[in-house]
Amino acid sequence: MAIVPGGVETLPFGCTSFALEPFDPFCPGLHIHTGIDLAAPAGAPVHAAAAGIALAGFDPGGAGIYVAVNFGPHVRLLYCHLWRVHVVAGESVSPGEVVGEVGSTGLATGAHLHFEVQLDGRPVDPAIWLGS
Repeated sequence: MAIVPGGVETLPFGCTSFALEPFDPFCPGLHIHTGIDLAAPAGAPVHAAAAGIALAGFDPGGAGIYVAVNFGPHVRLLYCHLWRVHVVAGESVSPGEVVGEVGSTGLATGAHLHFEVQLDGRPVDPAIWLGS
């Protein structure tokens, strides 16, 4: 199941020249997009890519309303810019379960999901979690 059914990738993981993204001296444009952006209508369901334990949070200057799902001790899946959260901190999440709704909270220019995978706190390409 797609994490955002009908979602369209608008920005891939990797190096970018977009100055609002985090600095990365190893990228030619000096910035890195730490996840994949999937455009979808506001309120569209966001499904968990894997099982884990949920945490919810708010980062007004960046991720906005988000859900983090800890998948074991080293992997964290982040679902950012949500309009609404459907899980509570400490809740077990199953693959495919709706964890929230697409929004444009935080530093966002339109309704989309920023999906990020962190391995030991460092962002890695989330494409394998999406089956792409």
